[in-house]
Amino acid sequence: MQYVGEHYLRFSGTAPEAPNGDWFFKGGADSPENALAYNDFDHTPNIGNRRKSWKPHQKDYDAKDVASYTWQKGKGSEILGMVNYLLGKGLNAFSILTFSLHGDDDNVFPHVLKVSESKYK
Repeated sequence: MQYVGEHYLRFSGTAPEAPNGDWFFKGGADSPENALAYNDFDHTPNIGNRRKSWKPHQKDYDAKDVASYTWQKGKGSEILGMVNYLLGKGLNAFSILTFSLHGDDDNVFPHVLKVSESKYK
């Protein structure tokens, strides 16, 4: 992709010195930001009952492409299915929180809690 003096980037196409490929448009989901508050991640809090299962996206999981990214006999397949679903809809970006302690959700927490959930909140 290259900047060509326009609002959007352009793929270089067949002539990198004079980009003639398709225009690049970023399109994606900004919700839910708490996508990583996921049941299959060990010790994920469930403050406000907002933890995700992503079970509806199990059908979108493609084991031949991403089975090596699952753990403990297939954990993670639902969230990988969710990402595959977004890809299948033509989206090339999505927004998530990687840490939400005392924020929007309080369930995206990339560390093992050292106290009970009630003390954490």
